Amino acid sequence: MAVEYRKDRKKWGYRVYLAGRCFKKYAWNTKREAREAEREFLVEIKKNPPPPKNTLTAVASQYLIESARKGRSKWRLDGLRWNFNKFILPFFGENTLVTTIKRKDVEEFVLAQKQRGVKNKTIWNYVTDLRAMFNWALKEGLVVSDPVSGADLDPIRNRKPHKPPLKLEDVELAASVLEGYDRVYFDFMRYTGLRKDEANRVRWEDVDLANGWLHVPGTKTEESDAIIPLAPALRDELVKHLRENPDSEYLFFGRSAQTKGRKIYSRSRLFEKITRLTASCGDCRRMGSLVNEKVCTTCGVVVHRNRCSKCGPAGAVIKKQRCGRCGSENIQSGVKLKPKDMRDIFATEVADRVTNPDVMRRLLRHTNLTTTTKYMRMVNDRMREAVKGLGAVLGGGLNSELGPKTTQNDISGVPVQVGVIARDLREKFGGGGRTRTVDSADMSRVL
Repeated sequence: MAVEYRKDRKKWGYRVYLAGRCFKKYAWNTKREAREAEREFLVEIKKNPPPPKNTLTAVASQYLIESARKGRSKWRLDGLRWNFNKFILPFFGENTLVTTIKRKDVEEFVLAQKQRGVKNKTIWNYVTDLRAMFNWALKEGLVVSDPVSGADLDPIRNRKPHKPPLKLEDVELAASVLEGYDRVYFDFMRYTGLRKDEANRVRWEDVDLANGWLHVPGTKTEESDAIIPLAPALRDELVKHLRENPDSEYLFFGRSAQTKGRKIYSRSRLFEKITRLTASCGDCRRMGSLVNEKVCTTCGVVVHRNRCSKCGPAGAVIKKQRCGRCGSENIQSGVKLKPKDMRDIFATEVADRVTNPDVMRRLLRHTNLTTTTKYMRMVNDRMREAVKGLGAVLGGGLNSELGPKTTQNDISGVPVQVGVIARDLREKFGGGGRTRTVDSADMSRVL
């Protein structure tokens, strides 16, 4: 402990070392004032000692600083900061020593997230961030073991997403109800495969309309920052979009009073609009006539608040949907899409057009093909077309020779005909008296 004078600041102050940390402050004109401030500081720090350097909060902060120093992307740093502040620190405790966190604590954290209804994939992301922090702390000598590595993570082992098959006609229907700004954004998403945040922050300086190229500012990895070609149809739309919005910096800027001309993040209103405009009435069959209302359950009057002023506290309000044309409440649900689906649509369409899988990987800007395959979705019409002709040749030949199909000839005639076909094949190509099936079975016994 010392009271000293800083010539560069021309001020008196103190320097105190406690628990391996240095506390210093230079803000006084006289030595006496600095000494008095030092005494007050020592009294205060005795009442409220600072947390140790190996608390979870301190270690997490150091890990974030180190991640930024190593060049982690802003997207990754924001995700780490959010997961630690929102989920990890509140569960384990901000001032908990990292050396006291054990395997059982990590398992309890996983179970607690499952009880909240969090998806397994999301919980795995939390655990991955926690493991990364402990691995860094292990290298720095702050802990002697990683509790995450020994934890039982079986409750979240099943993390494979279950994506329903795509209906391409629904995608075209969604596009048909949009126009102007909304239609250009929708087509931009499905013809480029960009992530939502990537599309939201594309500037006109990133677009080469003359040559048909787009520079994509990366988010996750360095490889995601790339230059990809623009579809000719999309290029024509962007030329028109630029003429209508010549003063905008971003391609898809905010239009509300709060975000006008600036970058925005949420696109929920657009996809809610698609669902509303593609919903149809089950009675009059009219599409786009959906009306959302709040109705009082007591008097049946349409209200604009969450409480009916006429009925008072007794008037509960519920949300209803009806057709704006005929008033029917028999509403058929509209097309439900999310920004993430647009990337899947792009991947599925590209996969159907290319034979080299590396082309698709580069367009999606992935580091490996394993990730790329997760974006391909099944298409209902294409699956039906794939199985449409199965059995047609064999079934047609048998039916033509066996005559009208009955229960008897359907069961007894097929083995006879198959035996004749097998005999003819043996005579033509050889194979001896035994069939290949029997020979294979004998060989399996030897092995």
